[in-house]
Amino acid sequence: MSYLPWQAPLPHHQSFADDQTEALQADVMRFMAILGLCLMAIFSIVQSLPFQVVDKNINTVTAAEISQNKSTVKQLADEIEDLKSSLINQQQSFKSTIEYYIKEDKKISHQLEVKKKHATKKLASLNKSIKSQQKKLNSINDLLQQNKAIKSTTSIKTKPLNNKKGFSLRFASNHALLNQLRKNVIEIYMLKNKRSWKIHPVSGTWKAKDSVFPKQYYEMNEQTVPSALIQLAQTQNLNNVTWAVKLPQSIVFQLNPLMKQLPSGVLIIDQYGQVSIE
Repeated sequence: MSYLPWQAPLPHHQSFADDQTEALQADVMRFMAILGLCLMAIFSIVQSLPFQVVDKNINTVTAAEISQNKSTVKQLADEIEDLKSSLINQQQSFKSTIEYYIKEDKKISHQLEVKKKHATKKLASLNKSIKSQQKKLNSINDLLQQNKAIKSTTSIKTKPLNNKKGFSLRFASNHALLNQLRKNVIEIYMLKNKRSWKIHPVSGTWKAKDSVFPKQYYEMNEQTVPSALIQLAQTQNLNNVTWAVKLPQSIVFQLNPLMKQLPSGVLIIDQYGQVSIE
């Protein structure tokens, strides 16, 4: 049997029951001491913890936030759907625009191809026309060369026909001469003292104007000059003039072969510019 420090040992004459009671009391006291130590330790731990005020509205605020968050999420979801729908519409519009420009590009390409073919045909036709005109120019150049040769061999100034193997030149009639003069097919000059006056048709009548002295001409017999032109010379006090006619190359080309065929004759020019010989 053990004793607490403050207990004095009991006399040995106590009974067994007393011993058991004392042992039980000791155990109870020991348990209470241990329990007190545990409580003191727990109390010390609790006092060391930070003090926090419990918010009674925490659950209410959290619920409101959750509701607001749900509303925000729904709004964002709606905006996402709107953006998705807008994006789809833009994609369709963009696709339609691309298809339109592709069609327009094909259309323009076709038009350009048609214009290119048309331009090619037109260019080919133009080249053909240029070649044709070039041939004509070559022919004209040949005629001009022949004309130069004729001019160089037959430089006629005064009385070329009367002095060559008895040839003379006249018009079929006064009407034929005046008709060719009105049409500017031939040119009639009055020559005197190295001056010249050219006859011009003016409003159904005739006028003589100063002009450059002709380089090539055929002298006319005054008896073959129409009276209207002689009267014109008299009204302008032009007496004793030499009458001269300048013929176009179309008539000159007819004269030369005829003069080669016959030794002499009278060359006659009609109102149409055709030459015959008698």
